[in-house]
Amino acid sequence: VKYILRYEKKDIAKEYKWDTLIYTYKRELKFDTPECGAFYEFTIEKFEYTTHSIVYAELISEVVNNLTSETVKLYYAPEN
Repeated sequence: VKYILRYEKKDIAKEYKWDTLIYTYKRELKFDTPECGAFYEFTIEKFEYTTHSIVYAELISEVVNNLTSETVKLYYAPEN
């Protein structure tokens, strides 16, 4: 999966206007209860990102499902 982040700030240099987050994952079908049924759980196997505007990206959790709310934290340099 590839996510492209585009920055709309007008005074930013052209080479800093986008970053990319790339995930490689495996998925596994899980069964909860008869009432809730099944859901997919994703395990991130590889995580890459560009550093045009992002300084650092932290993978908070390798497991993504309907229970997790935060997977990645993005860090940017403070503006001058």
